[in-house]
Amino acid sequence: MTTEPADKSVSLPPEWVYPPLDAAQIATTNAQLVAVAALRHGDRLTPSQRADLTAAIETQTRHAEALHRVPLRNSDEPAFIRATLGDGR
Repeated sequence: MTTEPADKSVSLPPEWVYPPLDAAQIATTNAQLVAVAALRHGDRLTPSQRADLTAAIETQTRHAEALHRVPLRNSDEPAFIRATLGDGR
């Protein structure tokens, strides 16, 4: 993954660039998150549910890592505007 902005005309201060994580750091984070869930809910999780939980955590950390690769400025507009349903929600 790259830490370069998609738009090369954007210049970001170095402290704004999220440091890339290596595979070992991501694996450690995933294992720690699974361990926390096991401490809280381990006695109620079947092996199948534990495998599903592990897969979900790995997916979420992979997505979070990908999102951190997209540099944004505070003034960047949102990709979409949420519209209400008309009934106040």
